[in-house]
Amino acid sequence: MFSQTNYRWYRTEESDQYFDEADKYKYRFIVLFGSGLLLSFSLIFGLINLNETANRPPKVIGISHGLMFSGDLQPLSSVEENDLNAQFSDTLEVLFCRTEYGLPTVIDQFCVPEVIEAIERDYKDSNQKYPAGFVQTLSITGYKHGVSSPGIRHVRYSGILASRSVLKAQISVVYFDVTFARTLSTKLNVSGWKLVHLDSINRSEYYKDEHTRAVIKALGADVK
Repeated sequence: MFSQTNYRWYRTEESDQYFDEADKYKYRFIVLFGSGLLLSFSLIFGLINLNETANRPPKVIGISHGLMFSGDLQPLSSVEENDLNAQFSDTLEVLFCRTEYGLPTVIDQFCVPEVIEAIERDYKDSNQKYPAGFVQTLSITGYKHGVSSPGIRHVRYSGILASRSVLKAQISVVYFDVTFARTLSTKLNVSGWKLVHLDSINRSEYYKDEHTRAVIKALGADVK
């Protein structure tokens, strides 16, 4: 006869604690798996971004004429005529800027030795005239392009040449006929353009084209 007190025949109640533990561990696994995926994607994105940053050309920061500038590196093929105009003007200005210690040494990267030697001869007595020191500067005020060909540029410049020392100061208006030629690139002169010939001209020669046009215009008006 069945008895409730007989442990052999007693019906026990099943515990659902096992299923609670399984759900808990399943939730933890999903959280860990999702965190791992997020970390992996973040690592991949970071590596891609790091690679792009490492391969990106650095910004160039410098000072020109007392002003700071910055920009991205560009290939040599991106050099335009306006960029060359700035380099040509700077080359001529630096060539005539000097102190009792001489020229900036970097000028030999932008001028042929013959031009530098000629300028040095013209100003070789400056140290004796001004033993206490002197400063000479050239400021370009205008330029006009002449007949040019591939690899050659002819430019006429007008400028103000200023010299000053503890003894005196002098300012002169000067005019130059300058020839630039394309040579081999260097580390400092990437474009390769150098000043290869320099002549001093007068005001009439600098404004010769304007004078000729004015005469033609005046003659044409008289004919009408």
